[in-house]
Amino acid sequence: MDRGFLMKIIKNLITLIVTLGWCLFFNYHFVQAEGMPVTVQLQLPANNKSTGVVNLDVQPQQTVNFAVLLRNSSSNSVKIQIAPGVAKTNENGAIFLGDSSRKGMDSSWHYHLRDLGFHSQTVTVAPQSTKKIPVQLTIPKYQGSISGSIIVRPIVSRQAQETNQIQQAYGVLLNVGHYDQLSPKISLGPLQVRSQGGHSVTIGPIHNQRPIYYGNGALDYRGQIINSKHQPITKVHLSQAALAANSILPLTLDWGEQPIKAGNYLFKAQVREGQHYWQFKRHFTITNQQAVKLNQKNLNLKPDHRPLIITLIAIALVAIALFFWLVFWYAKNKGAVKASKNR
Repeated sequence: MDRGFLMKIIKNLITLIVTLGWCLFFNYHFVQAEGMPVTVQLQLPANNKSTGVVNLDVQPQQTVNFAVLLRNSSSNSVKIQIAPGVAKTNENGAIFLGDSSRKGMDSSWHYHLRDLGFHSQTVTVAPQSTKKIPVQLTIPKYQGSISGSIIVRPIVSRQAQETNQIQQAYGVLLNVGHYDQLSPKISLGPLQVRSQGGHSVTIGPIHNQRPIYYGNGALDYRGQIINSKHQPITKVHLSQAALAANSILPLTLDWGEQPIKAGNYLFKAQVREGQHYWQFKRHFTITNQQAVKLNQKNLNLKPDHRPLIITLIAIALVAIALFFWLVFWYAKNKGAVKASKNR
């Protein structure tokens, strides 16, 4: 199997597993994932808007209380870490919950859940018991949506970490104040042309610069690359997609099996949400050096042996010509020597 194709399948599977925690924007929740030593359940406020996740309309300075219940049905005690995560948007237009860093967030992003009082903690759950971990959040003076996650992961040995990275993530959406009165602002960040998973890709980062959460199915993304001859090179369409508050969607266009050529290109992108529509255009240039490096890393490309074949043929023709010239020269000189002796 083609290594590039295999890498793409693995990447999509990882994305699917992680984003199940958000599942159609708060429509589903996990009970127990395969490989998890505990069953996880959220104890939610009475005014919570969804099942299995934290989804609340709140006001500044309000206190929110909920709890994470861990049930250990095994005969051994287990260590579990509960940590705050960040709601991001992946290249497929799906919400990603399994990370706690600020990477992938716009500069307008202000609040991590830890800023609201949710701190990482590790607990031990005794055999055949349930442990309750209370969480209290204090809502800041703010207007807009604060989206994040609750990450639950077992603490395992370093050796086991290499093979077992299982975790569960539950969405947190806090709609603060008059969040529905904000005006949207979407922008395009600097383009990137690079090798990713054995593929040559161009990435156009779509920035959500407002604390507005767009759930699954809210947005439609389109992207296209056109060369200097106005010919389409590659395109992408993400329908029924999402965009977390203040996050960046890396709109990724794969060059596929075609080699990248040096030259000038045009990147075009469109984002549609209801009656709102954004259109972006950006010119970019790929140098000869960039093209060579990218093509060398592209696993989809078959090695181009034509230059080598042409060179070998040229060398062979020169060698043959030289051989016949030497034969002719030798015969000519030998004939001249014989003629001089016969005089």
